Amino acid sequence: MELAFTLLLAAAVFHTRVHRREWAVVVGITAGLALLLYSLQPSGGNHGGAPTLRWVAGIVVVLLIVGVVFRAGADASHDRAPPTSGSPPERVSG
Repeated sequence: MELAFTLLLAAAVFHTRVHRREWAVVVGITAGLALLLYSLQPSGGNHGGAPTLRWVAGIVVVLLIVGVVFRAGADASHDRAPPTSGSPPERVSG
């Protein structure tokens, strides 16, 4: 529900309208979250907790995923050619 309220607040602050596409995204995310919570059926949990090996494995997997995403973003930013100098390009009139 916070996403819907944030969308309405942003529309009011920036003086824009919320279009059908944005509402469809809000409905899709909300439905996906509801489906996830229903599928997982969270409960009180286990007092024993997860073994240390599972924590370490989970942390390693998450760090690998973050590294891959970070590397992909860095490679994508290097694909764009930066300007050669700080001055804007000269205009050629003709």
